[in-house]
Amino acid sequence: MDKFRLVIPRGAGFVGRNLIRVLSSGNYGMKEVTVLDKDRENLEYVKKHGVKALCVDLA
Repeated sequence: MDKFRLVIPRGAGFVGRNLIRVLSSGNYGMKEVTVLDKDRENLEYVKKHGVKALCVDLA
């Protein structure tokens, strides 16, 4: 299976953080995971799991 990229909008919230935790613990063939959110504090938590985090407002 080819590796793929995943973009998670608003991924620094409760559901997104748990999804990233699960994805980073297993072998799901992820080439790159990018999280888009406007909350900088939550993005710092997300970065600990080795994903690319961008601070943007999607509204």
